Amino acid sequence: MSSDRVLVHYSGGLDSNLSAARLALKNYEVYLVTYDNGLTIHPEVASLPAKLLKERFPNQIVSHDIIPIYGLVKRVALNNIEEDFKNHKRNLICMACKLAMTTESIIYAKSHNIGLIADGYNKRQGEWPEQMPEAIEEVKKFLQSYGIEYMNNVYEKITKDSVKQELLDLGLIPKSIEGACMIGGTFSLPTANEVVDYIRQKRPTLDDYLKNRLKDLYGV
Repeated sequence: MSSDRVLVHYSGGLDSNLSAARLALKNYEVYLVTYDNGLTIHPEVASLPAKLLKERFPNQIVSHDIIPIYGLVKRVALNNIEEDFKNHKRNLICMACKLAMTTESIIYAKSHNIGLIADGYNKRQGEWPEQMPEAIEEVKKFLQSYGIEYMNNVYEKITKDSVKQELLDLGLIPKSIEGACMIGGTFSLPTANEVVDYIRQKRPTLDDYLKNRLKDLYGV
């Protein structure tokens, strides 16, 4: 798969905009993907900042797709939710959503000859389950097992104000224009070990889903 193409998990927020802009500056072919997980209010508003990114980098921003993943989110996060709470004693739905997005991104990447996936995760938000270094490492290993690299190109500890300034310097609006997740902020923070255990528990479900989808799509 091409190392010059990158899929960016794109919410329309400050950090995902900066991630995409930095990659465009390095002349990657950038594919913006926003996932509609069924739990976010108006994810489609990300189309506005995506349009501005395209205008700023017309030769690098290839497309912006909004992809529904209701079924996979239900499969990963909800089908065994009572057992998950019993085993982990935590609300880890946000981590499940990240795993669902990553799984669908593998399919998207393979269908578009993309060898790299990036996101706007930032160290200042590293206490959140999906942005913990240990969770990022597990996701990286998951993607590598399917021949895809993973990049967190804005993860260094930069303040929100510095992100805004960099976006402004690039001629982009320093505002977050993204859907509102109903799950965010509804849980206590888990430990890194709890998050890693949850991810590893979910891997067979993800791998089975990918096996069937890739077979249906590509006969492999």
